[in-house]
Amino acid sequence: ADHRQANSDAAAAEPRIAPPFPRARRHSCPMQPRMMTALPSLLLSRTRRNREGDSEAAIALIERRDRRRFLKELTGLPHWSYLKRVKELADRFAEKDTPSAVPLGVVAGLAIPLQFVVLMMRLGFFPCFAVLIFSAASCESGSPQAVYPWWAWGAVFPVQVACLGLEYICHRYTVVSTYQVLGEFRIFFFGAVSYRMWFAYSVLQSIFASGDMAADSAFLGIFLRSKICAAEDSEEEWHAWIEANHGAAVAAWMPSLTTLVFVGWASVLFEIVWVLLQTIPLIEVDYEIANENEASGYITKYPTVLKREQNHGSALVALAECNNAQLLASTDCHYAKARAQWQYENTRDGDFPMYLHHIEHLLLEGVYLTCMKGLLTNGLQLALQICVLRFRLRKEDEISGNTVMQAYLSFFFSTIGLIARAWGGMTRSRVGWSWLKVGDASIRHLPTDEAARARTLMCKLKLTLAVLVMFAVLSAAFALYCAWKLGVYMLCHKEMWMDFTCARR
Repeated sequence: ADHRQANSDAAAAEPRIAPPFPRARRHSCPMQPRMMTALPSLLLSRTRRNREGDSEAAIALIERRDRRRFLKELTGLPHWSYLKRVKELADRFAEKDTPSAVPLGVVAGLAIPLQFVVLMMRLGFFPCFAVLIFSAASCESGSPQAVYPWWAWGAVFPVQVACLGLEYICHRYTVVSTYQVLGEFRIFFFGAVSYRMWFAYSVLQSIFASGDMAADSAFLGIFLRSKICAAEDSEEEWHAWIEANHGAAVAAWMPSLTTLVFVGWASVLFEIVWVLLQTIPLIEVDYEIANENEASGYITKYPTVLKREQNHGSALVALAECNNAQLLASTDCHYAKARAQWQYENTRDGDFPMYLHHIEHLLLEGVYLTCMKGLLTNGLQLALQICVLRFRLRKEDEISGNTVMQAYLSFFFSTIGLIARAWGGMTRSRVGWSWLKVGDASIRHLPTDEAARARTLMCKLKLTLAVLVMFAVLSAAFALYCAWKLGVYMLCHKEMWMDFTCARR
């Protein structure tokens, strides 16, 4: 008690640091600016009441009523975007003594099995698409190169439509919780936008991400077909390039170029294994919509192989990231940031900073996305695609237009994916850095035992932040390096690119 009294005196003498995103100081989540018509009058009423000497309890009552009205109206969401059952559950959470948004873990249960179905569909389709490209491709007359017919991309359409349909169904379960916490939908470079614009942008992101995986499968199929068409094997060219370039020593441990292409294509399997290890429960759980009573028997929190306590909300986001379901995953960074802000505003001096756990999730997910989906998948694929095109250019004086267009289509998808992961990693790094400064200031007001635990968590977060920044910078640098390497390849033409110069073999 004496220690807490001393901390209280220190807190009174030293002003508390403001949160990094103080848009809604007294509310439990940031509200959408265009929807806050009652907020100016609320602030005016608060000022007037303070002048009249009204109590803080009366002001808190007005704020609670305004908060409850925002949670129940959902004026920024069209009716077709959510389920009535979820809306009724959200109303019950809003009617509590302390109005709150419906937790994502409560409503995400039914969406998780659907995302497992999407995962199985994609896991089965893309290997089959590589086989389709290999079978449909043909050797060009008088050329050792192969091209595939453009109609082969039609096989992607029905699978993509099915995945988008399931993604939309899952989105209807979760959009109410997301909107109640965020209060708005945001797009990079555009800021807050309407729901319909954000919806169209997220669907477009999902389509591009699926096109990226399909382009990688097409690259594998056309590479294997070209080896059959070629009069001479490209492995000799590959080993000569490895010996001539010191920077390519990282790939020297691979026995052949074909093996490296297979490893680059199969790197997506590492992502799938990682996600399954953190989403498949070790106990029986309830994959359904729970209710507002935590003691009602619904099991929505459970241990997995990689996590001691997983919940339906985090599991759904992990599956959505693996499936490139951006209607579910694109708000993850903003959602974690808003939840951290809400918990910060409801944390008293001397309490353990639980909001740092949201920042921990944000940074760890950033490391996974930037490393596995950025460098190991998009980065490796982009480097291989440029090298293979260069080997083709060295063998022939002129390449057909279809070959060049198919190569540049793969470049386009891989580059977009790599840049998106680098940008996402830097965004998460900025958010994490802002909140770590708040955490450092909060530790000074903790008791000795709580402060030691908080410092351990802060050290872990700082290490994770450093790793995330490293991967994000490497992803951006690698994208620039590949673009520069492609330009140098074009300049070298018949010569071999050796480190930073062109040289004949």
